[in-house]
Amino acid sequence: MRLKKTALALLPLALVPAAAALHTASASAATSGPWSVRINSGGPGFTDSQGKQWLADRYFVGGTAATNHRTVANTTDQTAYQDERYGMSGYTIPVPAPGIYDLKLHFTENWANRPGQRVFSVTAEGQTVVANLDLVKTIGATTAYDVSVPVRTTDSKVDVGFSAAVNNAKIDGIEVQATSTPAPAPSATPTSSPTAATTTKPTTSPTTAPTASTAPTSTPTNPWPTTGSHALYVSPTGSDSNPGTSSQPFRQVQKAASVASAGTVVHVAPGTYGAVTSSNSGTSSAPIIFLSSSKWGAKISAPGSTNAWTNTGDWIVIENFDIADSQYSGIMSTASNGKFLGNHIHHMVPPGCSRGGAGIELQNYSEHNNDSIGNVVNDILAPTSGCGLIHGIYYQGPNGGRILDNIVYQTSGWGIHLWHNANTITISNNTVFENKQGGMVIGGSLEGNDIAPGIASNNVVTNNIVVNNGYYGIREMGRAGQNTYADNLLNGNASGGYSLIGGSTPTGTITGDPQFVNYQASTGGDYHLRAASPAINKGTSQGAPTYDMDLAARPQGPAVDIGAYEGGH
Repeated sequence: MRLKKTALALLPLALVPAAAALHTASASAATSGPWSVRINSGGPGFTDSQGKQWLADRYFVGGTAATNHRTVANTTDQTAYQDERYGMSGYTIPVPAPGIYDLKLHFTENWANRPGQRVFSVTAEGQTVVANLDLVKTIGATTAYDVSVPVRTTDSKVDVGFSAAVNNAKIDGIEVQATSTPAPAPSATPTSSPTAATTTKPTTSPTTAPTASTAPTSTPTNPWPTTGSHALYVSPTGSDSNPGTSSQPFRQVQKAASVASAGTVVHVAPGTYGAVTSSNSGTSSAPIIFLSSSKWGAKISAPGSTNAWTNTGDWIVIENFDIADSQYSGIMSTASNGKFLGNHIHHMVPPGCSRGGAGIELQNYSEHNNDSIGNVVNDILAPTSGCGLIHGIYYQGPNGGRILDNIVYQTSGWGIHLWHNANTITISNNTVFENKQGGMVIGGSLEGNDIAPGIASNNVVTNNIVVNNGYYGIREMGRAGQNTYADNLLNGNASGGYSLIGGSTPTGTITGDPQFVNYQASTGGDYHLRAASPAINKGTSQGAPTYDMDLAARPQGPAVDIGAYEGGH
């Protein structure tokens, strides 16, 4: 039931121009005090500087998740404002019972840079609580701005609606807190949808929102490892002579890597750090986790170094880092059971074509069970024309590895490359385009010092978008056996879609424009799918991850979508 306008007038609105109010809500439902929930719109779960838990984005209806890396003024919690959801019609947030709740909305403007570029309104339980908000005009760009309002609901949900006058409505975070006694946590699934609101697409932004094809399901909690038995901390304000605690952090990631042991989570604050070599190993139940505390906020910059991050330890996780400026490889690992998750590896500077390299390079013929998931790899371009040795993601070893939900573009070589002894690898739901040599190579070799068997076989290649690459979209080379190719979208590749030599027969191939929301490889684009995309609901469950690059659940329609993103969110 919607609150009557006269009743809402009894509940005063509070506008908070500084995000110090981010911490005024009580602890989460798991702690003492009134029940509360905090949602990091457009981003993963995290713990803020006050120790309060934020859930990964959920309960939304439509829209697109995005992350920016500009420093936001008026807050000590950058993650709460650097992730966002835009173009949604609303959020339906379950609450324990009917009653009055404190609703807090967190905003910052990270796209518009002058007044009038984005104007939108927000309702709570059907009543307007924010009218014609122009964040740049009100408080300026990249500055935290919070709105607090009491809301009465007569059912077990709080409906928040968004409507846009100019470009898309957006939100960075939402808090709901009971005003009385503690209550059980809400169900993870919304019970109904808020009243639909009209949104308007931007006409100039490279992050134009897609039109949702289906109503989304809840975003799952972060499926990637983030917790361990003990922690170390790294900050640009720290010192390597410190003990590495949260109050006395190390200065360099390298220092933490040298002392980390099984079960350690290395929390790395936003800032710029030098090249890293990690040689200590975790275990299957207690990996060593290197975690950028905000996505792409911790930057590994290694100009002049062959590799930005060299890993020789097993059971290692490298998650959410920005990695750039090295010569031949962003992450180079010779170990097994590694997870390389959600990183942005870009603008490497190969000095020539004298050796191979890649954004993510697994350089060991016997390494196994390594996962590269949710990474963006781009702009790895050798100065030598026609250099085919510098790739996006390169696997040399066999058995159990996965390459899922990645976006790879503008490399000198191939976007995704299997070679030497790489077999039994799953390559699913990637988006690969504008790589100079081609989209994907599935191949093996038995030459020189290569080891047997050197045959690319038993690989599963499904649900990938491979478009506008030089040479072929997907090609087998060298020694190839039987592999599975199903439900891939191939279009605009210079020499054609498939070139297969091992006797495999592709099924479910789609040709045609994938209809990205905004295809701008040279300046950055939005590679979500439009509602009319031929890739929506056309994938197979074989090899598909249960979440997409936004960590939104797959599928969100009757079948999995093709490419790194589900189209219906």
